[in-house]
Formats: sequence, C-alpha cells, structure tokens
Amino acid sequence: MTFTGAPASAAYLGTFAVASTTNSSASPAYASSGVCSNAGPTYTMTSGTGSCTSTVTWAADANYNGATLSQSTTATKISPT
Repeated sequence: MTFTGAPASAAYLGTFAVASTTNSSASPAYASSGVCSNAGPTYTMTSGTGSCTSTVTWAADANYNGATLSQSTTATKISPT
C-alpha cells in the first residue's frame, strides 16, 4: 500500500491532493487533523502555523487486515494583500 502527495510544507489557504493505493478491496477513507481540513483526498490548510496530519484508512476485508497511513505537512504563513 502507498500514500503519497502531502508536501513537507504548505501555505495558509493552500490546497494539495494525496493519492493512495492498496491491493485490498476496501475503499480508502481520508481524514485530517491539526491545521487543515479535507474533502476526500483534497486538503486545505486552515492556519499559517502548526501541523496538518493527513490520514488514509482502509477497513479490513475478507482477505486483508485494516490499515492506516499518515503524512504530516507544516503550515506556513502568507503575505497579506
């Protein structure tokens, strides 16, 4: 299984997409914690300071155990307009 796409850092209000693969028949469930929110595999930074954790979870199926992988992204500030 793989979970990729979260950058090391991302700017306040910036977005990024993640991708995951597995040989399990379970569908991935994406979640966020910290200074970001998500709609499926797309994450939005909600602060200019702190850390965002993006997580994907696959439920167990008939052949495979459940699994969870996470990535961390550090928030960065942006200039005012």
